[in-house]
Formats: sequence, structure tokens, C-alpha cells
Amino acid sequence: QPPAIQPVSNWQFSESNQPENYEQVSPVSWTASEFVSHGKGRSWFVAFGLVILITCIAFYFLLKDLVTPIVIAVAGFIFLYYSRRQPRTLQYSVDAQGIHIDQKLYPFEYFKSFDIAHEGSFPAIHLASLKRFMPPLTIFYDVSMEEPIVNIISNYLPHQEYKPDAIDNIARRIR
Repeated sequence: QPPAIQPVSNWQFSESNQPENYEQVSPVSWTASEFVSHGKGRSWFVAFGLVILITCIAFYFLLKDLVTPIVIAVAGFIFLYYSRRQPRTLQYSVDAQGIHIDQKLYPFEYFKSFDIAHEGSFPAIHLASLKRFMPPLTIFYDVSMEEPIVNIISNYLPHQEYKPDAIDNIARRIR
């Protein structure tokens, strides 16, 4: 379990959590949205609801089973519920330990590489995970913060182009 985050202004390493190859790195802190919110109009929700309905009907006639369409409908409505959620503004910081997002530390050892990308007009850094069940981490930042953030991350991770997979492409299309 990672240690609790201390305020950046009082940042110190204890002997127990100091890496062996520790370099003096000044932490960089900023606030940003947790994800890019895309406006969805009434037509988006109607179209998605129709897709769910058509899918449920198709599976009912294909399988002659009521359970599968019910599961699809419940999953679709859960997705619709969460699609209305607005992003929170989070506190980010990067230092020699890793990436801190609010009170959670993501050590650099969790990642194999990073890439700089743009989600629409917003700059972002994609971090490719080494852990099997941890999805890639995307952090957003202000353009003026890019150089110090990338300088710290590049000390610990190699830069490698991020190739979105099928799930990423689907998520981008449905926003």
C-alpha cells in the first residue's frame, strides 16, 4: 500500500520510501479535470436507447432467452447513468515517487511507458500500465505545465507512442 500523500509544500522523503537511485526532483503540482466531458444532447440518449432496445430484441429472438436481453438492458442503463456524470477537478502532482492524483500514489514502477497526446484540444499524458487489470492512466494538464511534467516523467519512463485499442476507439466514438 502506497504511503499517504503529504502536502507538496512540506514534501520530504523518509529513509523508508526513498528510492536507491533517488535524484533531487522538485515536485510539480496542478489541478485539472479527470476526463474530457463531451456534451450529449437528447438525440444522443435517444439513439443509444434505441440501440439498446434493438440489441435486446435481437438477442431475445436469437437465443430465445429472456436473461440475456435483461442483462444487456441493465448494462445499457448503467452506462447511460454514468454517461451523464460530470468530471471532477483533481489535484495532480509528479515527483520522484510517481504520480499523485488526489490522495492516491501511482508509482512509476506501475507503468512501462508514456506518450503525450491530445484529447480534443486538451493536452494529456497516457501512461501504459504494467499491471494486468489496470487500464492505461490518462492525466490532463495545462499546456504551460507540459515541459516540467514531461521532464520528471521522462527520468523514470521511456517515451513510446500510445496506440489506442478497440475499446479506446469505441469509447472515443460514443464519447
